[in-house]
Amino acid sequence: MKKQFIKVQWLIGGAFICSFLVLLTLRLDLFRQDVQNDVQRDVLARPASIMEGESWRVITREGQRIGYTRRQLSLGSSGYNLEEEVFMRLNQLGVVQDLKTKLEAALNEDGTVSSFSLRLNSGIFQYSLQGTVEAGQLDLLAGTPADMRKMILPITQRPYLASSLVDKLGSFSWQEGQSRSFPLFEPSLPALKQALVTYRGRDNILVGGRTQGVSRYLLEFAGVKQDAWIGDDGRVLKESGLLGISIEAATRQEAKRDFPADAGGDLVAAASILADREIENPTALRRLVVRLLNLPPGAISLTGGRQVTRNGTLIIEKESLIGIRPAELKREDREKLLMATPQIQSDHP
Repeated sequence: MKKQFIKVQWLIGGAFICSFLVLLTLRLDLFRQDVQNDVQRDVLARPASIMEGESWRVITREGQRIGYTRRQLSLGSSGYNLEEEVFMRLNQLGVVQDLKTKLEAALNEDGTVSSFSLRLNSGIFQYSLQGTVEAGQLDLLAGTPADMRKMILPITQRPYLASSLVDKLGSFSWQEGQSRSFPLFEPSLPALKQALVTYRGRDNILVGGRTQGVSRYLLEFAGVKQDAWIGDDGRVLKESGLLGISIEAATRQEAKRDFPADAGGDLVAAASILADREIENPTALRRLVVRLLNLPPGAISLTGGRQVTRNGTLIIEKESLIGIRPAELKREDREKLLMATPQIQSDHP
């Protein structure tokens, strides 16, 4: 029983970490891979004007406080030193748990990343990632603290972290509707892709009880959109994304005051779409056809692998196991498919 309980705890911890990574993706990594060809690519045109100091922000979901971020930026020997902490209290499948992440990074003068260290902790599950940018590659160590794995990602441009990218946006001259792409590395995934940022013009928002003039930017990732409002002094005053999650500038006292014990609504329910009927004997299905309504063109991509989308209809074909059982594969194919990764350490005893 004790061994089974430990396994359940690890499964819950892993599930919360996965949710946390998804939320971090929505918060920090709203980039897209298929950036349009006509996007301007003058990312490194001139050095970024980066605002130093400490800042706090409160994280809310549908108006309820669920966490906070603390960010510290200071001058370093060859650029800047960045430290960012995120705390979130999440409800997933009725289980509430606190999740924390801490990012420490050395940035170049233009705001691109030189090296970093990321630690994720749910109390019963931990994940670490370290990285260094070398000539033409990004060297990574990832995994649990007791089992770190090495990865190498080839790069052609020095990438940004999401925080330093947002800091840089105000250093460009923008025209309303103009877009730019940026090489972005998101440690929580980890992934290195292109970010697409569009300037949406001037706006007025209420922050801290007063209305402020801001510049508004749109960040996109595979059709998912997030807005960021940046003040004239370069501070990020507000961000808004999926699942009703918003991040807004606050004082330290406001950001860290007590959080509700229930952490708001269940994230799994919020991210799910209810079917209009019950599927009888789902394990016997060979093919599932679903009609999707009220989706704008290009809003989401569901085509790939065993599924395809045609004219608003999603078709999912059940995969056959014939020919893909390990014993039926060639040795080189079997070794490739079962190779360990930092996220799935399949060779661990």
